This record gives sequence, structure tokens and C-alpha cells, in this order.
Amino acid sequence: MTQKLQASDLPIHKVTVYANSRAELLRRFPVTLHEGRNELVVEGVSSSIHSDSIRVDGRGVAIILEVQYKQKRKKLDKSDTDTVENTAQERKLAEEKLRDELERVETELSEATTLKEVCEKKALHWIR
Repeated sequence: MTQKLQASDLPIHKVTVYANSRAELLRRFPVTLHEGRNELVVEGVSSSIHSDSIRVDGRGVAIILEVQYKQKRKKLDKSDTDTVENTAQERKLAEEKLRDELERVETELSEATTLKEVCEKKALHWIR
């Protein structure tokens, strides 16, 4: 039997905030288990959770066989596809602008190098 729970509906019992910008949340909630295999699915957990930090325990005679963390991938709809396409176009335009700017700077550098060489030759001529 599978029971689905929403993380936002489960009361937070304790919060510990650490100096490394991480936090630990302890949620306690009762569940009713039936004889045989039971599956609890907690949905709506933060996507920034570290999957190896999840801890589950319980009281009574039940045995916890497995704890899994699965992040559901959001299905893309038309607006998401349009956003991705727009972002790709914006990135392409930005890359073109950067290439143009790089070409301009390289041209200026080349002209400055030529001017430096001319000045050095004139300076050598005046020294002699």
C-alpha cells in the first residue's frame, strides 16, 4: 500500500541552521501502517536537499527496508520550450556581440603594436 504525503503538510518539529549555510529540518508525523509492505512517498521536498542527508526512523515493530530520493523532472510545455529557445537566441546574440568586441579589440591591439614599432624605429633614428 502506498501513502502519498506532501512535505508542506508535515509539521516541522525542529530546525537547526549551520554556519555553512545549510540547515537541518526535523519533521515528525504519525502514519498508519497496515500488515505487510507499506510505501510512504513524501512529495514536494525541496530540490536543494542533499539526497545523502535524508534520515528516516520510526517506532514500533516495523522495519524500514529502504529510503530513496527521486527528483521528478518537470515536463516541458510550450511556454518552457519558448523560454529555452529565447534563451538560446539571446545567448547566440550575446556571443556574436562578444566576437565583434573581441575583433575590435584585436584590431586596436594590432594598430597599437604597429604604432609602437614605428615609434621605436623613430626613437632609434633620433638617438643615432
